[in-house]
Amino acid sequence: MLGLKSALRVLVALALSASPLIAASCQNIAGIDQRTLGPCSHFCDIVMANCTGDNTVYDGRAKCMGVCKNYDVGDSNEWQQRDTLECRLHEAELVPSASDEEKKTLCRAAGPEGLDLCGGSCESYCTLYERICGQVECGSHQNCVDKCAGLRDRPDYNVVDDYEGNSLQCRFVHLSNASITPGGEPHCGHANLQTPTDHCNDVPDNDMGAGGGADTGEVQVKPSAPDCPDYCKVEIAACGTEEYEDLDQCLALCKHIPPGQFADTTQNTLGCRIYHSYNSLCAPEAHCPHSGPGGERHCGTTDPEKCNSYCTLAKSVCPSVYADVYGSDDDACHTECMDPSHPDAIAIEPGTLPDTRYTTTYAQTPGTIACRFLALSRAAVTPSLCADKDTSPSFGKGVCAAP
Repeated sequence: MLGLKSALRVLVALALSASPLIAASCQNIAGIDQRTLGPCSHFCDIVMANCTGDNTVYDGRAKCMGVCKNYDVGDSNEWQQRDTLECRLHEAELVPSASDEEKKTLCRAAGPEGLDLCGGSCESYCTLYERICGQVECGSHQNCVDKCAGLRDRPDYNVVDDYEGNSLQCRFVHLSNASITPGGEPHCGHANLQTPTDHCNDVPDNDMGAGGGADTGEVQVKPSAPDCPDYCKVEIAACGTEEYEDLDQCLALCKHIPPGQFADTTQNTLGCRIYHSYNSLCAPEAHCPHSGPGGERHCGTTDPEKCNSYCTLAKSVCPSVYADVYGSDDDACHTECMDPSHPDAIAIEPGTLPDTRYTTTYAQTPGTIACRFLALSRAAVTPSLCADKDTSPSFGKGVCAAP
């Protein structure tokens, strides 16, 4: 039996070798009239001839035509670095005389991605999504472009392998598919920015284990386990400085969060926080606290909620002070954390007053568990800030002491 990706490769090979008659039939099925798309017909002739094999960027002429009709034609005299058909045509025409490495870049620029050579990948993604799927992601075009910067951006583009995986490239593959399906479905759902309905995620697609494991030796586009650089990239893009004061702080504290699995949605793990950081891209007010240090009820739902996350981080970031304060008794940490004097030990839902969800701003409040989370985040960068059991903000002393 062929694996999914092997079968897809066979289908791509058949599509790329199909006769012009079959291609014309596909265009008719897709409702594409070449007579009204002269520039696209010429463009697809060029890019389909010049970008082949590993440099293929359109899975068949029908998809090339389907995507092309959504490009602005542009100005042939001012095409440089524009998200236009003219720019892509120019890059495709340069391919035959280019080196092998240059061909890869030129073809990707001529494809849906555009790259920086043709206006930027996020600009292209947001424009194509709006025109193919009839929706504006994240409320506005500019917000879509800004939040798209948090997506994994792979160094390669492969019309078969990138059918899977939580990357910008996967979303382009599915937008290409959506360009020739009625209403763009189901592929518009797969290409969503923050919550793809299928395929463009890192959840394992087989039963061989957790974290994206695969049962073949083919090219893998899914990481083997939740990854701190991926998490912090999307976290900062989605939430800014609401959960971490900067990227370095996010990366430092992340090392102390149990990795877990990509399928996690409620556990006190990095996998769960990644899931909620993607949810935060278009709805930061509701979801950013879930993706931050404490998990805010959603990542670590076992009682006592925030205190489970707090004690896990405190023991890992400042182990010596933790031992001095609680010894080897983790229950003592939980009990102290749950003291009624801490107004935010129990996580609450958005909109409930008083709002004690974790943010770096609320964490300036003395006597809160939020203050301790921020202190731990800072100590993860600078271990000396763990201080000692009598002065450590991470354990409710100093600036985090109750007033």
